[in-house]
Amino acid sequence: MDTARSRLIASAGPWDFFVSYTRVDEGWAEWIAWHLEDAGYRVLFQAWDMVPGSNWSVKMQDGITHADRTIAVLSKAYLGSVYGRQEWQSATLADPAGIHRKLVPIRIEDCDRPGLLGQVVSFDLFGLTPADAQDRLLANVKGTIAGRAKPAREPAFPGGPASPIDSSKASGSNRRSAIERSATTTRQRATMLATWNPAKWRWDDYADAVQASHAGHILHEPWSTGRRKSGIEPGDRVYLLLQGDGPRGIIGSGTCASSIFQDDHWDDESLDDEANWVLVDWDTFVLPEDALDRTVLIDQIPAGNGWRPQASGTVLDAGAAAALEQMWARHVEKKVAVASSTSPGQRPDPRRDGRRKVENAIFDREAAQRDETQTRNSKGVRGRLFRRPSR
Repeated sequence: MDTARSRLIASAGPWDFFVSYTRVDEGWAEWIAWHLEDAGYRVLFQAWDMVPGSNWSVKMQDGITHADRTIAVLSKAYLGSVYGRQEWQSATLADPAGIHRKLVPIRIEDCDRPGLLGQVVSFDLFGLTPADAQDRLLANVKGTIAGRAKPAREPAFPGGPASPIDSSKASGSNRRSAIERSATTTRQRATMLATWNPAKWRWDDYADAVQASHAGHILHEPWSTGRRKSGIEPGDRVYLLLQGDGPRGIIGSGTCASSIFQDDHWDDESLDDEANWVLVDWDTFVLPEDALDRTVLIDQIPAGNGWRPQASGTVLDAGAAAALEQMWARHVEKKVAVASSTSPGQRPDPRRDGRRKVENAIFDREAAQRDETQTRNSKGVRGRLFRRPSR
């Protein structure tokens, strides 16, 4: 290598990633490169860095040699590319045992991983919303660099009390771990609205759920899907829409941990013995007064009558789902920032005040309308402290 170019590379430092792709997949490759650079990584990307006057072969060789890792954008077209094969094989030869994780295969469509490619752990970006694909990309890249993928949040205690819902009815392939739920699927992930009307069902410990989610805990709780009996699978997204006379809007989100199954009805006075249920890993709750207002949703995210459901089970189209995911993330971030801006000396007790806010906003308003003994024991069924309503 000539001295001038050696000094240039030494001063700039190696690239974090060299993106290897074939021309027909340039859109995917550019999307990956953009989000990596936006996250602070240095990326060598042919469409950006092979500018007029540069030596294409020298630049590619520099990328293969000096980048810490090579990202192989896998597709059927890439597997048939001579240049692509040379690039990923060079990374494999530099790290045959995978100790330094020099090769990072990313599938952008359902395709084989023949030969040595099949021995290197990969991940997939297809079949996801843009927000989910970005999250998966950055999470896997972080794990690749760190050498492990320990979750940031404490996992749920496995020895806790069982839910009153008979989750054995969601057995077999219907129940999957978090890793399995995030694995590749050619199916577009669905987004369902679950609804809650406090006038129909009291959730006395909702303030505790809010505080637990703010502390980073995942709440493993079932919810009714209304009349919907199919079309929801593990990994699908769920948003909780608050209904009734008070605030109306999105107050919670989670991920399905099962397919739909049948179990005892949440309403003891219902003429139906069973309701449709899905197990949900709830990741976020906010107080009713902090809801993502339904009027904002109606105004900014066209979804037909989707924001005025009569019960749980409405599935949003892909465009509305992606827009909701982004709007909800911004909304929650803002609410958390406001809540945490108070100095420790001024901060009220969140458990006490959170419960008082919820009770003042919802539960006390309904107390005079219901007799709890009638709703819990009218059919003589077993206790349902965590039974979740369909509306």
